[in-house]
Amino acid sequence: MLKSLFLAVCLAWLAIPAVAAEPLSLQGGLGELTAVPVTQLAALDRQALLAEDAEREMQPGVAPRFAVPHAVTITPQSNGLWETARDGRNVWRLRIHAAKARSINLAFSRYRLPQGAELHLFSEDGDYRVRPFTAADNKPHGELWTPVIQGDTLVLELQVPAAARNQVELEIGSINYGYRGFFEPASARSGSCNVDVVCPEGNDWQYPISTVAVISTGGSTFCTGFMVNNVEYDGTPYFMTANHCSINAGNAASLVTYWNYENSTCRTPGSPESGGPGDGTLDQFNTGSTFRAALADSDFTLVELDSQPAPAWEVGYAGWDARDQATGSAVAIHHPSTDEKRISFENDPTSITDYLSATPDPNQTHIRVEDWDVGTTEPGSSGSPLFSPEGRVIGQLHGGYAACGNDDADWYGRIAHSWDTGGSASARLKDWLDPNDTGTLVVDGLGEEGFELQPATEALSQCGFADIDLAIDVAQFGEFTNPVTLSTTGTPTGVTTAFSVNPVTPPGSTLLTLSDLSLAGTGSFQFSVDGSDGGDFSDTVQISVSLNDAAPGVAGITSPADGAIGVSTTPTIEWSTAAQGFDYTLEIAADSAFTQIVHTATLQGTTHEIATPLDTSTTYYARVGSSNDCGTGSWSSTVSFTTEALPGDCPVGSIAQDLLAEDFAGGALPAGWSTAGSSGTVTWVASTAEAYNDSHSMFAQNIAGVTDQRLATPQVSLPGDALALFLNFQNWQSVESSSGGCYDGGLLEISTDGGASWAQVPQSEILVRDYDGTISTSYSNPLGGSSGWCGDPRDFWERYSVDLSSWAGQNVQFRFRFGTDSSVSRVGWHIDEVRVRSCTAGEPEYSIGGTVTGLEGSGLVLQNNSGDDLPITSDGPFVFATLMNGGSSYSVTVASNPTWPTQDCVVLNGSGTVGSSDVDNVEVSCETAPPDIFEDRFEAPPAP
Repeated sequence: MLKSLFLAVCLAWLAIPAVAAEPLSLQGGLGELTAVPVTQLAALDRQALLAEDAEREMQPGVAPRFAVPHAVTITPQSNGLWETARDGRNVWRLRIHAAKARSINLAFSRYRLPQGAELHLFSEDGDYRVRPFTAADNKPHGELWTPVIQGDTLVLELQVPAAARNQVELEIGSINYGYRGFFEPASARSGSCNVDVVCPEGNDWQYPISTVAVISTGGSTFCTGFMVNNVEYDGTPYFMTANHCSINAGNAASLVTYWNYENSTCRTPGSPESGGPGDGTLDQFNTGSTFRAALADSDFTLVELDSQPAPAWEVGYAGWDARDQATGSAVAIHHPSTDEKRISFENDPTSITDYLSATPDPNQTHIRVEDWDVGTTEPGSSGSPLFSPEGRVIGQLHGGYAACGNDDADWYGRIAHSWDTGGSASARLKDWLDPNDTGTLVVDGLGEEGFELQPATEALSQCGFADIDLAIDVAQFGEFTNPVTLSTTGTPTGVTTAFSVNPVTPPGSTLLTLSDLSLAGTGSFQFSVDGSDGGDFSDTVQISVSLNDAAPGVAGITSPADGAIGVSTTPTIEWSTAAQGFDYTLEIAADSAFTQIVHTATLQGTTHEIATPLDTSTTYYARVGSSNDCGTGSWSSTVSFTTEALPGDCPVGSIAQDLLAEDFAGGALPAGWSTAGSSGTVTWVASTAEAYNDSHSMFAQNIAGVTDQRLATPQVSLPGDALALFLNFQNWQSVESSSGGCYDGGLLEISTDGGASWAQVPQSEILVRDYDGTISTSYSNPLGGSSGWCGDPRDFWERYSVDLSSWAGQNVQFRFRFGTDSSVSRVGWHIDEVRVRSCTAGEPEYSIGGTVTGLEGSGLVLQNNSGDDLPITSDGPFVFATLMNGGSSYSVTVASNPTWPTQDCVVLNGSGTVGSSDVDNVEVSCETAPPDIFEDRFEAPPAP
């Protein structure tokens, strides 16, 4: 669609400079900067702050922090240096140095400048500066909160007419030390799966994109928010975000909104560039607001900005939809981790639930996005808008579990719930966005005009060549009523199209009829429907058409090859096209009879990637079938493949036996496990904070104090004749590390004498993952000098694996040991799913199968060795689910014959001894019994 943004009302806007003028300090008109006094802030323990942040953000719905406020009282009267410029103006300067800071921002607890005065803020090297602050920034609340300035040294330069010097009222109440977020290096950016709004995916969402801003509050926390229109369309600068972003009546003045913070090019999603630094700028900003309303249960906050965004920035005011309904799809626009603006798509229907619930309930507070099909959200995305397919806001992000690499859900507080649920104007939207109580529940964006073509479907298909009708709505945006002329392009030669109404005046509709389709023949084609008002507004939609005159043929899987070994656990399955194939259904099963389906997908294409990993070292079976509007084709030949073995897996063909298997699901120390020998104020406990699968893991806390925390397993007897022996466990850790080593750390010990003595498992036996380094001896850690795990953080689950072959034939115990030193805390160490695994040689297994012919009726059931019932519904190959070892006897029999029509089925080659390959020559032949005098085989079968 093409929509135009114009302001139909006169938006008053303060005469605030829009660009960063050059300070006198950078023009050489004043003394050297080195002579200007410096206010010093000591370096912060960034690692400790990040550890605190990790704990804070483990719970969904927490506003991330990027800076730490330092309370000060700084005025031009008591600090800095006054000078006189060449033109007679008085100039006050001060430097602020925050050691190793990523950024600095300031809170002026008192701000009032006379006319003609300018306050400049810039980095000491002059590379980063923002527009000057003037008397236009004087607010009734008397405060000013600045945007962030890059670097660890900030320079203030106040220029004031000499006669007005005594009218200056400035007081810095807080220096906010930025340690992450804005200006973060490449190692700490948002996930690479995110999609820049300038990518093609954002082309149809330019107006909604223009409404969204990254924000800071209190100089220390960040979120996302957006401008909202109101029923009066009067340009009141209302701005929404999440309630948990903590804007209230007491701190609304501290809100800073940054506009159009976007990368200039589309970084390919999934690429290193997409996960690295962007080139967006933060020079378009507003500062200050007044609190209007908030509601905790739907997590919204509404404020009114102190001034409207500059017209040159083309900031939109989002439309919204307060109707009580879910949507068929949704789009999110947000700033993950304070990075450049991104866009995410949910192509499936949303649902209405309680916060963090998956249970649909139309009376609840939130919209649930089941998973993101394109992009994701992250910390910092909180408060961002969720748009309906029509481009209207339906909610703002409260929280969830979505991230790059998962398919987890997010929850958005519903506009419909926030509309009028609260008991007063300060707890609902209605009073502000519909002040005259008109009852309006749907509003488009301010200044947003145009139309959109909305066909009933964009994919047509049928069996045969009859005419096809397609309903098309021409939706209206704003007050647009220009007649829209419709046309089509790209149809095959001879195919004709006609519109029942043309032109169409929005909002309106028409019926498009496609005729003479036999001239297109079987197969697929695309054409476009184009609409134009003859001026600035146009829109185009692509329509696909698939025509068939018979059921499809048979496809064939081409990759992986039949019998392939070492296939990825997330394989891409490819197949050849079927004649007249339209939809393809892929099935992956754990057995050749496809009674244990582990993955299925239906799509229009010939390739499919399995995103959820299959089990390692496992044989799977794949087949594909095709369908179209004329019917369903036969399944392809079955292909088997075996997935790759990972370290800690038993070799393919061997038998795995778990000698110890513990998931800690009981929520307490399991029987036979022990924490004996631990010292300090804490030791290993069952925890729900992180768990790999079930509800609990075992957890050793990383406190700022000396501990020696020990967790010992029961004794395990390791066989001496095993092919392989492994210890596998799931690991999650956020532990204080040092440069090249550890301050705190964990390690694994083994005992072969019933726990009388213990030795550390050496690096040489660890398959996954090596110790991170040596634990420091400087701060009293009981494990000082030992190698340990301390990756800070590795706050995600991964399987660690140890080779136990060196201890084969012995009785062993294992001990997870965690040591902390006298200072600095982190989260700690979680372990889960502990397995001691033995691998023994397995005998080859083979399938029993054959072919059925002559089958007409239903009810045929075959058996092998008087069991393994196998219902048969059609002629063709069959395979029993149970595999058999070589040398075993098999006997295939008919357990029950078909009953309608009545048939007798006999088995040929049905018994024998399994050799060294699959048995596939069993023959089952069915013949229809002649009807007796009381039966007519052409009658309908009796009702069930």
